[in-house]
Amino acid sequence: MARPKKAETAAKETAAKKAAAPKAGKTAAKSAKVAVLLQLTNEEAQNAKEVAVAGEFNNWDKEAVKMTKTISGFEATIELKKGTYQFKYVLDGQTWINDPTRKVVDDGQGNQNSVIEL
Repeated sequence: MARPKKAETAAKETAAKKAAAPKAGKTAAKSAKVAVLLQLTNEEAQNAKEVAVAGEFNNWDKEAVKMTKTISGFEATIELKKGTYQFKYVLDGQTWINDPTRKVVDDGQGNQNSVIEL
């Protein structure tokens, strides 16, 4: 027996709404992250050809976040959950430097790291 037209239309609309509704886990995860713009001038980057960002947010992987070259230096946008993260810039894969515009903290091993606080 065929459904009445109105019931069939209502069922299609309900299915469409469910499909279009955001998943609870994905929405919460996206809203919990903050975009952070990191910038380094050519002078601060000591005229490096390549700059990366390594920190607690990427297990200090100096290959994970490559910065984009701009006219005035380098920049990268990373998305992080709220919290405090230590990081450094890596120049040409070898020289590790702090961000001159951010607070630094002792890393517990006699060195200092820059800090992002969200």
